[in-house]
Amino acid sequence: MSKASHVCELIVTDLIDQGFIRISRQKLEETIMQHRGIDERTVARWTRALLTLNYIKGVAPNLFEINILMIPNVIARLKDKQTKIQ
Repeated sequence: MSKASHVCELIVTDLIDQGFIRISRQKLEETIMQHRGIDERTVARWTRALLTLNYIKGVAPNLFEINILMIPNVIARLKDKQTKIQ
């Protein structure tokens, strides 16, 4: 697994642990900032990486959906979480 894939998985796993399947751009950016830094170029780069590596997909201009098939143990996590949109 590449370093980029590992970081993407970390970000997505954090979002799933918070109960998200669909996520706003703002919440996605906040989560990226917590893990990788607050510079806007960093946030844009990791958002692009998540999209390119198919960890998330855009469903509206400011709304994304997590691709749960990219995380092997996600089903077990989702059974215990209530999903929400923020």
